[in-house]
Amino acid sequence: MPLLSWVSDKRCRITFRFTYLLTIIFTNCLFSSFAQADDIELRGKFNYILSDTKITDKNTNIETSSELSFFNQQYNFNLSKTIYPYLTFLGGVLYEIEDSTFTGDVSETELKETLLRPFV
Repeated sequence: MPLLSWVSDKRCRITFRFTYLLTIIFTNCLFSSFAQADDIELRGKFNYILSDTKITDKNTNIETSSELSFFNQQYNFNLSKTIYPYLTFLGGVLYEIEDSTFTGDVSETELKETLLRPFV
């Protein structure tokens, strides 16, 4: 895939592919005479938290360290079309990815969660 050769991180590749796919869907809906919408909305939200902690016990002089990394991506795509004066079709999809890693002196915990919620 030469288009994605500059993207090294797996999360960045997934984000780029999903954004690319939504752009194609948005362009097709916007310029297609068959599927014209009254309102098209595409939103994205990103959240990244990194916490590094070191604690030293003064009695025993033992140092404990931990690191927490949290990355959240949300994409929301909504499409509405007025079918009749008082009847509106509303559909879309919510796509969310959460990736968190906790590293301590003894163990490492990694959690990945993906949510895909279409609605009509």
